Amino acid sequence: MVRIFIVDDDCSTLKLYQKIPNICGFEIMAMARNGEDAVSKFRNFKIKPDLIIMDYHMPVKDGKEAAEEILELDKNAKLIICSGDSNVKEEVISMGALDFIDKPFSLKIFLNKINNICNNLIPSNEESNNILPFLSKKNALKLGILL
Repeated sequence: MVRIFIVDDDCSTLKLYQKIPNICGFEIMAMARNGEDAVSKFRNFKIKPDLIIMDYHMPVKDGKEAAEEILELDKNAKLIICSGDSNVKEEVISMGALDFIDKPFSLKIFLNKINNICNNLIPSNEESNNILPFLSKKNALKLGILL
């Protein structure tokens, strides 16, 4: 199972993220509400997350600063940065993020990106982490997406 660390200051976005794992088959191992908290939690993880999904614009410390610090702690950390400001896409990709997701995002596009990254995180001899089979029409409707 893929362990995901979510960093976002928006309560409604965090609630949406909390619904996804039970339906899609991955584990949200922790959440943080700002970049400073994210770096602190990452530093203290005994087992590092397989993937970090982080908002760009947050209070205290923004996603760019937090991502840079996390990548200094672990150059192999896998990050996806989300933002409503598409002007930062090239910046976050060049600093080492795996992908960028525009907000507001289509949940189907979001899950496809997560699925692609998760499938690349596992060795080919292990069980697939493909989350899309978990998305039956019933489960997709629970998340508010159309297949």
